[in-house]
Amino acid sequence: MGGYSICFRFRKKKVRDVFLRQTENWQIMSLTKVLWSPINSDKFLSYCGTKINLYNVIKYEEKIGSHGTQGKILSEDSVAIPQGEQLEINLLKTVEWCPKPDHDDIIACGLVNGKVQLRSFDKDSNSDLVDKEFVPRHPRHCLYLFWNHMDSSLLAEGLDKSRNDSCILIWNVKSGGEYERQRYSSNTSESSSIYKPFLEIGNYNDMTASFSWFRKDSRLFVCGMNNRHLRIYDLRDAKEPKQSTTTKLINGVVTDPKNQNRIASFHENNVSVWDTRHFDKPILTLQEPKNIVKLRWCPTRNGFLGVLYRESTSVKLYDIRHTPQGIDELEPNYIDRTISPNSGGQYVTAFNWHPKQENRLLIACANGAIKDMIVHERIPVIWSPQFHITWGNGKKLVDQELKSTDISLLMKERASKGYGLQSDHVFHNVQLVKEDAKLYGMWRWLSLSHDMVEEPKSQGQSYKHSGVYHLMDFNKGSTMKYQSFQYTDGSTGTKYFMRQYLSEERDKVLQLCGWGNSDNTEGLNLFLKELHKNGQTSKAAAIALFNLKFGQTIEILSGKYKHQTEDSTMMNAVAMAISGYSEDKQTLWRKTCSALLHKLNDPYLRAIFAFLSCEKDNYQEILDMKDLNLCDRVAFAALYLSDSKLQEFMESLIKEVKENGDLDGLLLTGLTSDGIDLLQRHLDRTGDIQTVALAIVYSLPCDITKEDKEKVVMWIQCYREMLDRWQLWHYRAKLDIIWHHNDISTRVPSQAFISCNFCGKSIACNLPMVQRSLPFMSGPMAANFNRPKVTCCPGCRKPLPRCALCLTNLGTPSGTGLYHHKEKLGLDSKLSPFQDWFSWCQSCRHGGHVSHLFEWFDEHSECPVTGCTCNCVSRDHLERLSLKAVV
Repeated sequence: MGGYSICFRFRKKKVRDVFLRQTENWQIMSLTKVLWSPINSDKFLSYCGTKINLYNVIKYEEKIGSHGTQGKILSEDSVAIPQGEQLEINLLKTVEWCPKPDHDDIIACGLVNGKVQLRSFDKDSNSDLVDKEFVPRHPRHCLYLFWNHMDSSLLAEGLDKSRNDSCILIWNVKSGGEYERQRYSSNTSESSSIYKPFLEIGNYNDMTASFSWFRKDSRLFVCGMNNRHLRIYDLRDAKEPKQSTTTKLINGVVTDPKNQNRIASFHENNVSVWDTRHFDKPILTLQEPKNIVKLRWCPTRNGFLGVLYRESTSVKLYDIRHTPQGIDELEPNYIDRTISPNSGGQYVTAFNWHPKQENRLLIACANGAIKDMIVHERIPVIWSPQFHITWGNGKKLVDQELKSTDISLLMKERASKGYGLQSDHVFHNVQLVKEDAKLYGMWRWLSLSHDMVEEPKSQGQSYKHSGVYHLMDFNKGSTMKYQSFQYTDGSTGTKYFMRQYLSEERDKVLQLCGWGNSDNTEGLNLFLKELHKNGQTSKAAAIALFNLKFGQTIEILSGKYKHQTEDSTMMNAVAMAISGYSEDKQTLWRKTCSALLHKLNDPYLRAIFAFLSCEKDNYQEILDMKDLNLCDRVAFAALYLSDSKLQEFMESLIKEVKENGDLDGLLLTGLTSDGIDLLQRHLDRTGDIQTVALAIVYSLPCDITKEDKEKVVMWIQCYREMLDRWQLWHYRAKLDIIWHHNDISTRVPSQAFISCNFCGKSIACNLPMVQRSLPFMSGPMAANFNRPKVTCCPGCRKPLPRCALCLTNLGTPSGTGLYHHKEKLGLDSKLSPFQDWFSWCQSCRHGGHVSHLFEWFDEHSECPVTGCTCNCVSRDHLERLSLKAVV
């Protein structure tokens, strides 16, 4: 009884699985499916249950005039109009359209009982294929139908498993039915029925799940068999598969129309892409959230795969054109996107690519709606280093030159003019950016900072571009001194004295701000004349007044200096107003100035009157004038604020400039952590990597953290790469020279050198190293012995090789102590002209002076050494190119 119980339970489970599978199949059959006509670009059919409808697609504007209100709206500009009568076929399971041009109205209908009927939408069709029927030996479900696209007489049918029949039948639709009718049946009414297939694939009891013809070879097809095999067959020898692989992904197999070697298949929610040249495993595996329903390759695009999974409101598209094939080490590379038909949340039941029109897709939804969609291309955009923008649109490539003003254009224009390469005179770099006040202030600070770096070298001190805030020692204390105004006649004030704070650190702050120091009035006078010459009369007058030069202020405003460019009438009026200044705080002059102060547009004129009318050393109004240059506000604060107030003022300014990315703030921060944050903010706001990189290069060496060091090196490298992309290689090389000169830690040691044949050391004469390597000597003999000899090795004193033409020993004075005794004024001042350099053949190792070798090889091609048969010229790549150009 136990055995019978097990058998009964097994049969019960099998019946249940069959019932569930059949129920699922009927549910699928009740969903709408769509097929484009392979011949007519404007026709498609849809079928659901037992009904098949033919539609013609027209423009939406044509619908109202000629077709009334019938049809389905496919998109905003297209509508589907029914054509002919609806076909109704009992037991319909699947439909496939004949691809033959003269049979564009013929369709093959697969039935539940396994029969295949050929039907036509045209009742008056004279085709001999119409009403033909293909009958398998044993009735069972038809799983799929596929026409051969190159040989349209071949139709493949997949059937359920049978113990006594094959699961794949290849029918020849052009064969007659009389012979088969006489062989299998005696009913004369069945003359149109064909019972014998052209070819049977698979053994008895085999099971098939999917099938697909190869587009470029009509004799090959691939099929999924027995839930574990993908097999490729050749019709010329179909007894055994040509290729086979073991896998569970055997459902929905499709071949790529654009790639003969590419196949896709699925199992449950996994999709695999195969290469028939490496058929042992898939080249790409994709995973979806639910079980897959359908796969289709786009017939007009290479590597474009459409995927539909259950209960999905969209179709998933994969672009796998760039997926590596046959290479395991590389990661799969693909682009995915989703296409939604906007069907109000309805599930997509089927889709079909248009066979001819690129990127056109027909989608059927669960509510019976059909959508005609164009899959718009992704638009890849790339910027050219030469300021062209290029983008792709399908098979078109569009290139457009950038004409609008952009920071990249501005940076290249500056770089091509040598911006940032004036290392001997740093402030000369400002000539190209005079119109930009922020950049002007940055280069001015860098120039003054470099001067300060050079000054302490003789005093044994060090200053590393740290900014004025870090120069101050607020705990040390400053000396307070009372000063009065100096008038035009040379007298000084006696009633009112200004409190000024002096210290060595404050003098350096004034120097970095451009005001000179308290002991050097000549420097201040030169600065004021330069400002007045540049048309900044009000600024020059204000700075003179802040330094208590009352008489000089009136002279500047009244036009005593030349090159006045501003409104002389306005300046003269201000000069007259200031000349009426009285040290008595209760005068009408002070009250009038305080009332009219804010009516002036020029910030420096407002600062002049605010300074003269302030009470009790309250300079807050001047310090809060944001339209004054930051360096002038800092210099004023360094003169008139106590240590505590000065510290508080500088800290508030640092916070402000860091938030705004204001380059003027480098005066305060220098190249410290605060300065790096300021430059980062400026870069984020403007994208000006050029200014940031140059500010770093000219601020080296500096004291920054390891993290900040990595960041600034990255900025410099980005700018170097940008110069290379612009093909400004000479400018990049000059920038490298400046960078490595300022920052010793970035210098790369020599990686190649000429070695001596005797001792193996470099022949470059490093004089201190040579002296250390020689024995101790003293007296006159030592002086002669230690003197470098250019034709000998500096290590072992053995002679260098001889020139093959002049027979003198090679050698140049470069690198010797002689180099330091000659002024270095330019390229012409080199101790070793190019004509005297070493040169030799990489094959025979013979050589000599460059100038001699040039003269020799102008007339000869072989080596000048007697007995050497080396054809040296033929081994020179540049020489070969020049010979090709001549030919």
